[in-house]
Formats: sequence, structure tokens, C-alpha cells
Amino acid sequence: FNRGNTEAGIESLWCIEIKIKHNLLLERGKILPITFRNSVSLAVLTGKEPIWIKKFIDIYSLCLYGENAATELAFARGLYHYYIKEYDKAMPLYQQAQVKEEPVFNLSVRRWQFMCMYEKNIGDTGVLMDYLNAFEQYIKRNSETLHHVKPLFSYFIGYCKKLFSVTNKEGVTTILKQLDNEKHFAGKQWIKQHFETKLAKTRK
Repeated sequence: FNRGNTEAGIESLWCIEIKIKHNLLLERGKILPITFRNSVSLAVLTGKEPIWIKKFIDIYSLCLYGENAATELAFARGLYHYYIKEYDKAMPLYQQAQVKEEPVFNLSVRRWQFMCMYEKNIGDTGVLMDYLNAFEQYIKRNSETLHHVKPLFSYFIGYCKKLFSVTNKEGVTTILKQLDNEKHFAGKQWIKQHFETKLAKTRK
């Protein structure tokens, strides 16, 4: 799924539902943090019903363990509120979800946080650009730890900046063609959807 295979994400979520049905998701009454996180992320990314996501969080957050349990819960709730367009509720949860010792996870949180900020106030270009610049600086400060994922998030930041700088029909069409030929990166489909929206507006 992380490489762009949407069907793999749907199949993975189906497997999770089978485990839930047969009481196999928990291990000794606990859920692995990564299982909890991925389940909610996949549900949001594949368009699962909001009620399913909320029920999953309400039930399985009680089974989280470890010192970062509160962080995992904050991230999951942030995803849920973003998904149902309650952006004001999602934003502080993304802040709570960032953990000093986990820069890779923080990149993911920051990506979702930007998407939330953009959806919340698409016209606030200055604030959004400042956020993207700070995002870049965070990657630079943690370059040793993030070297293996840096290119993927750099793609995201670069194309997000073009959402503001490219506004005419020809430019937007060119970007969409570039995106189609680009290897998969987290947030690619979201960016493409917003460029398609820009293109539709330029045709009116």
C-alpha cells in the first residue's frame, strides 16, 4: 500500500476485519501500537465508514500499551476528526501526537497536519508556506535519522509548494502529468486531487 497499491490496503483492512470477527486482533488482551495506528490509517485512506473508524478507536484504544499509548491515540483521533472534516478538533491532536524520539513517525504526523491545515483554510497561503518551510527544516535537522525517507517527504513538500505557485491551466496540466509519472510517495493522491480541483476551476 505504501508503494501505491491501493488494492493491497483494502485487502489488508479486510484481514484486520477478519481478525476482529474471530477475536484474533489482540495479543494477550493488548494491541500492538503499530497495528492500531495502521488500522486507523488504512481505514481513512481507503474510505472506510466513519462509524467503523470511531468504533475501532473507542474499543481498541483501551487495549493500547506502552509509554506512547497516549500518542498513538492522539494520532488516531486526529485522523478521524480530519476524515470527518472536523479540522479544529484534529489540529491539536496532531500536535499531541508528535514524539521527540520518533522523527520518522513525526514526519507522517506533520504531513497529515499540513493536509488538515490546507483543508481548513486553503486561502491562508502565508501560514501554509511557513509550515512547509518549517517541515523542510525539521527534515534537515534530523537528516541522519531520516535519510532513507527524506526523498519521499521532499516530494510531498515540493509538490505542496506548487499548489500555491502554479495557478494557470497549462502549469496545472503539466504538474498533473508529472505526478502521473512520479513514483509513489505518501500524500501523492491527495496532492493530485487538489491539482485536479485547480484544473477544473481554471476551465470555468
